[in-house]
Amino acid sequence: VSGHGMYTSDQNQNKNSTATMVTLWDAVTGKKRREMPCGDAVNSVALSSDGATVVSGDDGNKVTLWDAVTGEKRHEMQCSNVSSVALSSDGTTIVSGDGSRNAKVTL
Repeated sequence: VSGHGMYTSDQNQNKNSTATMVTLWDAVTGKKRREMPCGDAVNSVALSSDGATVVSGDDGNKVTLWDAVTGEKRHEMQCSNVSSVALSSDGTTIVSGDGSRNAKVTL
């Protein structure tokens, strides 16, 4: 989903999702750092405060944790109608929201 971006606490890394890909950009140079293919249209992305983890929610009813440094998939969870995701500041809790006004907390 183009236009959903977030910066790390040092303001040097911008995360954005486009179509079926989550892309990490260097906010200083504007260069692409990493792409993570989701397979389904990405609805929401969140970046951990330390910039090490990206969480994405997509139309395939998945919430996925990615390693922001390597781009590797760490974990994938099935959820329904994922429309938004958030990650706690300490990186231990994920919240996903769906189109039915439900929220799911994953520890």
